[in-house]
Amino acid sequence: MGVDWERLRRVLGQNTPPADLIYTERCKSTNDLVRQHFSEPGSLNIILACTDYQEHGRGVHGHSWSSPGSSDALFTLGFRPDALGYTVDPRLPLCAGVLIQRTIRIAFGIVLRCKWPNDLVTNDGRKAGGILVLNNAGYVAIGVGLNVNSLPVDYPEDLRGKVITLREIFGHEIDRTLLYLVIIPELLKHIAGTPGYTCDDLINLWSDCAKGLGYPMKMVVDSKTEVVTPARINRLTGELIVIRQDGDELALSSADYIET
Repeated sequence: MGVDWERLRRVLGQNTPPADLIYTERCKSTNDLVRQHFSEPGSLNIILACTDYQEHGRGVHGHSWSSPGSSDALFTLGFRPDALGYTVDPRLPLCAGVLIQRTIRIAFGIVLRCKWPNDLVTNDGRKAGGILVLNNAGYVAIGVGLNVNSLPVDYPEDLRGKVITLREIFGHEIDRTLLYLVIIPELLKHIAGTPGYTCDDLINLWSDCAKGLGYPMKMVVDSKTEVVTPARINRLTGELIVIRQDGDELALSSADYIET
């Protein structure tokens, strides 16, 4: 199901403050499109860059983001925090995840869970989406990949069983225009500091939809693989508090660990 990009462009233009839209059928990365936008004199302070296929989509720790293309939602929402009076918060990846999770549940009745630090998963752990926040010089980029209308056979064999699409959960195709029209305004409300959408507000909702807390897992910590039990998040920093096998607690940022 195609996206009515002109309709989305009109809605963004009516936002306060206004936002612009870049759409290309294929690109290396939507983050590259955002970087180019902010390098141009007189560009708007908010830009949404969307594509149907990314050649070099990124995840955390340099992992790639695989998408069959043409049927999913791949975008980067970029903004200049200084121009908008936005204070960059290390909890933003978690807050963006909560906003998207809640919006999908309300709009489509699809219940996903937030897996620290940046994944949207089902109860059985299959990945439906991911979020990557980059704090660049002069702008912030919220990159999002959602598996929407692709099918299991569209993915490489080694990923089947590990990923799931909204279409599989919903039972039929998702209107991608509607998906964009409900998700993007929610993210813009956070950027604008609308009451109920601040990091303090949203981080309090994270544990309600969290996946993986209380269950032992292997993580690479300080270059060593060990079994730890995620216990909770630090609501002030967004760090994950894990319990090591010796009973000690350890606070992890998203840059500190790789799950095996």
